[in-house]
Amino acid sequence: MSKINISAILSKAWELTKKNWLSVLAALVIIIVVEQIISSLFGPSTTEITRLTNRLAEGGDVKPEEFLTAYQNMMISSGPSNMISRLVSIMLSVGLYRIILNAVQGKGEFTINAWKQSANTYVKFVVTDIIVGIIVAIGFFLCVLPGIYLYARLQFACYFLLEHEEASIGDAISASWNMTRDDAFNLCLLFIVFFFIIVAGLLCCCVGVILSEIICYLATGVAFYALLPKKLEDAPATVE
Repeated sequence: MSKINISAILSKAWELTKKNWLSVLAALVIIIVVEQIISSLFGPSTTEITRLTNRLAEGGDVKPEEFLTAYQNMMISSGPSNMISRLVSIMLSVGLYRIILNAVQGKGEFTINAWKQSANTYVKFVVTDIIVGIIVAIGFFLCVLPGIYLYARLQFACYFLLEHEEASIGDAISASWNMTRDDAFNLCLLFIVFFFIIVAGLLCCCVGVILSEIICYLATGVAFYALLPKKLEDAPATVE
């Protein structure tokens, strides 16, 4: 029996957004600022491309191969920076997800304690996020619809870990798969609705983008608790 009512979830998410937008925004700002710092410290150098551009502007002779080589070198050097930035972003998402879950539970005040989790939780969270990301990416690569379906079924794995710190990575992924079994279709529709909410936010510029992102995060939290088994053993480890 389906537990997901898209209209009710969005309505609840909007009510939560009006009460907790500042807490969620603070967490998002922390993530963005840290990512920018990492990018500025470890990001690829654009010195060579800038030098070639200046030479071209001054009427100098610049071969297309020079630009191509400089761009390739910049892309290669950006690899470690992107990897570090991604890992830090995932780790910081632990606090963001905790704040989202707290908001849905009626404890939406911003607190730095949201990031005070055990090292084991951080490791499992990062590994789970990467595994789910790879699976969903493969789905989108094969075709868009399998990607949406896999995202709908696995999106709660990291949330589950925060609610059940004793759970293993396999437990979390299996729990997300099982708890979404009867609601896969509605969750896919919810994902599509999120897409249009984000598009609407983009049309409203910066404020709209931030607001739409907060609504989607909180709606995900509402959906998670609507499906969450009361006990870990209620979410069988075997994927059916």
